[in-house]
Amino acid sequence: MYGVNSPENKFFYLVPDDFNRMLDMHVSTVGCQRISSHESYPPERHPEEYLFDPALGRRLNEYQLIYIVSGEGDYKDERSEIEVREGQLIVLRPGRWHTYRPRSRTGWTEYYIGIRGRVPARLIKRIFGDRTVVQPGVNDELVQLFRSALTAADPECTMTRSLLCGIAFHILGLLDNILTRKDSGDDRIMTIVNKIKVLLAENIAHDVDIRELAHRVNISYSWLRKIFRDCTGYPIARYMRMLRLQRAQHLLTNTSLPVKEISFMTGFASPEYFHNTFRRATGLTPADYRLGGKQSGSER
Repeated sequence: MYGVNSPENKFFYLVPDDFNRMLDMHVSTVGCQRISSHESYPPERHPEEYLFDPALGRRLNEYQLIYIVSGEGDYKDERSEIEVREGQLIVLRPGRWHTYRPRSRTGWTEYYIGIRGRVPARLIKRIFGDRTVVQPGVNDELVQLFRSALTAADPECTMTRSLLCGIAFHILGLLDNILTRKDSGDDRIMTIVNKIKVLLAENIAHDVDIRELAHRVNISYSWLRKIFRDCTGYPIARYMRMLRLQRAQHLLTNTSLPVKEISFMTGFASPEYFHNTFRRATGLTPADYRLGGKQSGSER
Protein backbone atom coordinates (compact mmCIF):
# COMPACT_ATOMS: atom_id res chain seq x y z
CA MET A 1 0.00 0.00 0.00
CA TYR A 2 1.15 3.54 -0.78
CA GLY A 3 -0.33 6.65 0.77
CA VAL A 4 -0.01 10.32 1.64
CA ASN A 5 -1.73 11.81 4.67
CA SER A 6 -1.47 15.58 5.11
CA PRO A 7 -3.87 18.23 6.45
CA GLU A 8 -5.01 19.23 2.94
CA ASN A 9 -4.45 16.12 0.83
CA LYS A 10 -4.95 12.47 1.63
CA PHE A 11 -4.68 9.61 -0.80
CA PHE A 12 -4.04 5.90 -0.48
CA TYR A 13 -3.36 3.21 -3.08
CA LEU A 14 -4.09 -0.40 -2.13
CA VAL A 15 -3.18 -3.81 -3.55
CA PRO A 16 -5.85 -6.54 -3.79
CA ASP A 17 -5.99 -9.41 -1.34
CA ASP A 18 -7.75 -12.80 -1.28
CA PHE A 19 -11.03 -11.22 -0.20
CA ASN A 20 -10.98 -8.85 -3.18
CA ARG A 21 -10.29 -11.69 -5.58
CA MET A 22 -13.11 -13.78 -4.10
CA LEU A 23 -15.57 -10.86 -4.29
CA ASP A 24 -14.30 -9.77 -7.75
CA MET A 25 -14.08 -6.22 -6.45
CA HIS A 26 -11.12 -4.12 -5.38
CA VAL A 27 -10.99 -0.56 -4.05
CA SER A 28 -7.65 0.49 -5.53
CA THR A 29 -7.44 4.12 -4.46
CA VAL A 30 -9.18 6.59 -2.15
CA GLY A 31 -8.34 10.27 -1.88
CA CYS A 32 -9.23 13.83 -0.96
CA GLN A 33 -7.53 16.89 -2.47
CA ARG A 34 -8.20 20.53 -1.59
CA ILE A 35 -6.80 22.72 -4.32
CA SER A 36 -6.63 26.45 -3.57
CA SER A 37 -7.01 29.11 -6.24
CA HIS A 38 -3.90 29.39 -8.47
CA GLU A 39 -2.40 26.23 -6.93
CA SER A 40 -0.74 23.72 -9.27
CA TYR A 41 -2.72 20.57 -10.03
CA PRO A 42 -2.51 17.73 -9.32
CA PRO A 43 -0.37 17.60 -6.16
CA GLU A 44 2.84 15.59 -6.46
CA ARG A 45 3.78 12.22 -4.94
CA HIS A 46 1.29 9.95 -6.71
CA PRO A 47 2.54 6.51 -7.87
CA GLU A 48 3.70 6.18 -11.48
CA GLU A 49 0.54 4.34 -12.56
CA TYR A 50 -1.56 7.34 -11.47
CA LEU A 51 0.71 10.21 -12.58
CA PHE A 52 -1.45 12.77 -14.33
CA ASP A 53 -0.56 15.78 -16.49
CA PRO A 54 -3.81 17.65 -17.28
CA ALA A 55 -2.22 19.01 -20.47
CA LEU A 56 -1.71 15.47 -21.80
CA GLY A 57 -4.55 13.52 -20.21
CA ARG A 58 -4.41 9.83 -19.35
CA ARG A 59 -6.13 6.44 -19.52
CA LEU A 60 -6.87 4.40 -16.39
CA ASN A 61 -7.41 0.66 -16.04
CA GLU A 62 -10.16 1.13 -13.46
CA TYR A 63 -13.32 3.09 -12.71
CA GLN A 64 -12.96 6.26 -10.68
CA LEU A 65 -15.63 8.49 -9.15
CA ILE A 66 -14.46 12.10 -8.67
CA TYR A 67 -16.82 14.08 -6.42
CA ILE A 68 -16.45 17.87 -6.49
CA VAL A 69 -17.83 19.46 -3.31
CA SER A 70 -16.57 23.02 -3.86
CA GLY A 71 -15.09 25.09 -6.67
CA GLU A 72 -15.33 24.45 -10.40
CA GLY A 73 -13.26 23.13 -13.29
CA ASP A 74 -13.28 21.48 -16.71
CA TYR A 75 -13.47 17.90 -17.98
CA LYS A 76 -12.61 16.64 -21.46
CA ASP A 77 -12.53 13.26 -23.18
CA GLU A 78 -12.57 12.05 -26.78
CA ARG A 79 -16.31 12.75 -27.08
CA SER A 80 -17.10 15.81 -24.98
CA GLU A 81 -15.94 18.90 -23.09
CA ILE A 82 -17.89 19.68 -19.90
CA GLU A 83 -17.82 22.46 -17.32
CA VAL A 84 -17.74 20.90 -13.86
CA ARG A 85 -19.22 22.65 -10.84
CA GLU A 86 -19.61 21.91 -7.14
CA GLY A 87 -22.05 19.12 -6.39
CA GLN A 88 -21.15 17.23 -9.56
CA LEU A 89 -19.48 13.84 -9.88
CA ILE A 90 -17.22 12.72 -12.73
CA VAL A 91 -17.38 9.05 -13.77
CA LEU A 92 -14.07 7.84 -15.25
CA ARG A 93 -14.07 4.53 -17.15
CA PRO A 94 -11.27 2.06 -17.92
CA GLY A 95 -9.37 2.69 -21.14
CA ARG A 96 -11.07 6.00 -21.98
CA TRP A 97 -8.76 8.97 -22.51
CA HIS A 98 -9.68 11.93 -20.34
CA THR A 99 -8.37 15.04 -18.64
CA TYR A 100 -9.76 17.37 -16.00
CA ARG A 101 -8.57 20.15 -13.74
CA PRO A 102 -9.91 22.84 -11.40
CA ARG A 103 -10.10 26.39 -12.67
CA SER A 104 -7.23 28.53 -11.45
CA ARG A 105 -9.40 31.29 -10.02
CA THR A 106 -11.52 28.94 -7.87
CA GLY A 107 -9.62 25.73 -7.21
CA TRP A 108 -11.78 22.90 -5.94
CA THR A 109 -12.18 20.20 -3.30
CA GLU A 110 -12.47 16.68 -4.66
CA TYR A 111 -13.05 13.27 -3.15
CA TYR A 112 -12.36 10.22 -5.26
CA ILE A 113 -12.46 6.45 -5.16
CA GLY A 114 -11.06 3.95 -7.66
CA ILE A 115 -12.78 0.60 -8.12
CA ARG A 116 -11.94 -2.51 -10.17
CA GLY A 117 -13.81 -5.74 -10.85
CA ARG A 118 -16.80 -7.09 -12.74
CA VAL A 119 -19.24 -6.61 -9.86
CA PRO A 120 -18.78 -2.81 -9.56
CA ALA A 121 -18.57 -2.52 -13.35
CA ARG A 122 -22.13 -3.84 -13.66
CA LEU A 123 -23.36 -1.50 -10.92
CA ILE A 124 -21.70 1.54 -12.47
CA LYS A 125 -23.20 0.78 -15.88
CA ARG A 126 -26.66 0.42 -14.33
CA ILE A 127 -26.45 3.60 -12.24
CA PHE A 128 -24.75 5.98 -14.67
CA GLY A 129 -25.34 4.47 -18.12
CA ASP A 130 -23.18 6.45 -20.54
CA ARG A 131 -23.19 9.66 -18.48
CA THR A 132 -19.80 11.13 -17.63
CA VAL A 133 -20.83 13.96 -15.28
CA VAL A 134 -23.84 13.63 -12.96
CA GLN A 135 -25.38 15.99 -10.39
CA PRO A 136 -25.91 14.41 -6.95
CA GLY A 137 -25.50 17.85 -5.36
CA VAL A 138 -23.43 18.65 -2.29
CA ASN A 139 -24.69 15.83 -0.09
CA ASP A 140 -23.51 15.43 3.50
CA GLU A 141 -24.15 11.69 3.66
CA LEU A 142 -22.14 11.12 0.49
CA VAL A 143 -19.22 13.18 1.79
CA GLN A 144 -19.25 11.22 5.05
CA LEU A 145 -19.03 7.97 3.11
CA PHE A 146 -15.99 9.20 1.18
CA ARG A 147 -14.43 10.27 4.48
CA SER A 148 -15.17 6.82 5.94
CA ALA A 149 -13.45 5.24 2.94
CA LEU A 150 -10.40 7.44 3.61
CA THR A 151 -10.33 6.31 7.23
CA ALA A 152 -10.70 2.64 6.23
CA ALA A 153 -7.82 2.91 3.72
CA ASP A 154 -5.46 4.56 6.22
CA PRO A 155 -2.82 2.13 7.56
CA GLU A 156 -3.54 3.51 11.05
CA CYS A 157 -7.07 2.15 10.79
CA THR A 158 -8.17 -1.18 12.24
CA MET A 159 -10.99 -1.65 9.70
CA THR A 160 -10.80 -4.66 7.40
CA ARG A 161 -10.54 -4.53 3.62
CA SER A 162 -14.02 -6.04 3.38
CA LEU A 163 -15.46 -2.99 5.13
CA LEU A 164 -13.80 -0.72 2.56
CA CYS A 165 -15.59 -2.65 -0.19
CA GLY A 166 -18.83 -2.28 1.75
CA ILE A 167 -18.35 1.49 1.89
CA ALA A 168 -17.79 1.56 -1.89
CA PHE A 169 -21.05 -0.38 -2.41
CA HIS A 170 -22.79 2.10 -0.08
CA ILE A 171 -21.46 5.05 -2.12
CA LEU A 172 -22.79 3.51 -5.32
CA GLY A 173 -26.14 2.69 -3.73
CA LEU A 174 -26.54 6.18 -2.31
CA LEU A 175 -25.68 7.75 -5.67
CA ASP A 176 -28.30 5.56 -7.33
CA ASN A 177 -30.89 6.70 -4.79
CA ILE A 178 -29.95 10.40 -5.03
CA LEU A 179 -29.98 10.48 -8.83
CA THR A 180 -33.28 8.60 -8.99
CA ARG A 181 -34.94 11.03 -6.56
CA LYS A 182 -33.60 14.05 -8.43
CA ASP A 183 -35.66 13.04 -11.44
CA SER A 184 -38.70 14.21 -9.47
CA GLY A 185 -37.26 17.68 -8.74
CA ASP A 186 -34.71 19.27 -6.41
CA ASP A 187 -35.53 20.70 -2.98
CA ARG A 188 -33.67 24.02 -2.71
CA ILE A 189 -33.83 24.27 1.07
CA MET A 190 -32.46 20.76 1.61
CA THR A 191 -29.75 21.48 -0.96
CA ILE A 192 -28.65 24.50 1.09
CA VAL A 193 -28.76 22.59 4.38
CA ASN A 194 -26.74 19.72 2.88
CA LYS A 195 -24.14 22.17 1.64
CA ILE A 196 -23.87 23.72 5.11
CA LYS A 197 -23.43 20.25 6.63
CA VAL A 198 -20.58 19.56 4.23
CA LEU A 199 -18.93 22.91 4.97
CA LEU A 200 -19.15 22.19 8.70
CA ALA A 201 -17.64 18.73 8.25
CA GLU A 202 -14.86 20.12 6.05
CA ASN A 203 -13.95 22.66 8.74
CA ILE A 204 -14.40 20.45 11.78
CA ALA A 205 -10.97 21.34 13.18
CA HIS A 206 -11.60 25.09 13.01
CA ASP A 207 -13.95 27.71 14.41
CA VAL A 208 -16.75 28.39 11.94
CA ASP A 209 -18.28 31.82 11.30
CA ILE A 210 -22.00 31.20 10.73
CA ARG A 211 -22.43 34.58 9.07
CA GLU A 212 -19.73 33.63 6.56
CA LEU A 213 -21.53 30.32 5.92
CA ALA A 214 -24.73 32.25 5.18
CA HIS A 215 -22.84 34.48 2.76
CA ARG A 216 -21.40 31.45 0.94
CA VAL A 217 -24.86 30.01 0.26
CA ASN A 218 -26.39 33.42 -0.55
CA ILE A 219 -28.99 33.61 2.21
CA SER A 220 -29.37 35.73 5.34
CA TYR A 221 -27.87 34.76 8.69
CA SER A 222 -31.29 34.55 10.38
CA TRP A 223 -32.81 32.47 7.55
CA LEU A 224 -29.89 30.05 7.63
CA ARG A 225 -30.31 29.51 11.38
CA LYS A 226 -34.03 28.89 10.91
CA ILE A 227 -33.91 26.45 8.00
CA PHE A 228 -30.99 24.52 9.52
CA ARG A 229 -32.84 24.02 12.79
CA ASP A 230 -36.09 23.18 10.98
CA CYS A 231 -34.39 20.54 8.82
CA THR A 232 -32.04 18.97 11.37
CA GLY A 233 -33.71 19.67 14.71
CA TYR A 234 -30.52 21.31 16.03
CA PRO A 235 -28.98 24.79 16.14
CA ILE A 236 -25.81 24.97 14.05
CA ALA A 237 -23.48 25.26 17.07
CA ARG A 238 -24.94 22.15 18.72
CA TYR A 239 -24.88 20.23 15.44
CA MET A 240 -21.20 21.13 15.06
CA ARG A 241 -20.46 19.87 18.59
CA MET A 242 -22.25 16.61 17.83
CA LEU A 243 -20.33 16.29 14.56
CA ARG A 244 -17.04 16.72 16.38
CA LEU A 245 -17.97 14.12 18.98
CA GLN A 246 -19.06 11.63 16.32
CA ARG A 247 -15.81 12.13 14.41
CA ALA A 248 -13.86 11.67 17.63
CA GLN A 249 -15.73 8.42 18.38
CA HIS A 250 -14.96 7.18 14.87
CA LEU A 251 -11.24 7.97 15.22
CA LEU A 252 -11.04 6.46 18.70
CA THR A 253 -12.64 3.24 17.51
CA ASN A 254 -10.93 2.85 14.15
CA THR A 255 -7.44 4.34 14.53
CA SER A 256 -4.55 4.24 16.96
CA LEU A 257 -4.05 8.01 16.90
CA PRO A 258 -3.25 9.53 20.33
CA VAL A 259 -6.22 11.02 22.18
CA LYS A 260 -4.48 14.40 22.28
CA GLU A 261 -4.10 14.43 18.50
CA ILE A 262 -7.75 13.44 18.02
CA SER A 263 -8.84 16.31 20.27
CA PHE A 264 -7.14 18.85 18.00
CA MET A 265 -8.20 17.10 14.78
CA THR A 266 -11.82 17.44 15.86
CA GLY A 267 -11.66 21.10 16.79
CA PHE A 268 -11.61 21.05 20.59
CA ALA A 269 -9.70 23.92 22.20
CA SER A 270 -7.65 21.64 24.46
CA PRO A 271 -7.34 17.95 25.39
CA GLU A 272 -8.88 18.75 28.77
CA TYR A 273 -11.94 20.37 27.19
CA PHE A 274 -12.24 17.40 24.82
CA HIS A 275 -12.03 14.96 27.77
CA ASN A 276 -14.74 16.77 29.75
CA THR A 277 -17.08 17.31 26.78
CA PHE A 278 -16.71 13.71 25.61
CA ARG A 279 -17.42 12.36 29.08
CA ARG A 280 -20.53 14.51 29.50
CA ALA A 281 -21.84 13.36 26.12
CA THR A 282 -21.09 9.63 26.33
CA GLY A 283 -20.60 8.83 30.02
CA LEU A 284 -17.08 7.59 29.22
CA THR A 285 -13.65 9.16 28.97
CA PRO A 286 -12.05 8.99 25.50
CA ALA A 287 -9.59 6.38 26.76
CA ASP A 288 -12.37 4.20 28.21
CA TYR A 289 -14.41 4.53 25.01
CA ARG A 290 -11.42 3.34 22.98
CA LEU A 291 -11.02 0.34 25.27
CA GLY A 292 -14.47 -0.94 24.48
CA GLY A 293 -17.26 1.43 25.45
CA LYS A 294 -19.79 1.66 22.63
CA GLN A 295 -22.38 4.05 23.98
CA SER A 296 -24.27 6.40 21.71
CA GLY A 297 -22.54 9.63 20.79
CA SER A 298 -25.75 11.65 20.92
CA GLU A 299 -25.76 14.42 23.50
CA ARG A 300 -27.81 13.93 26.60
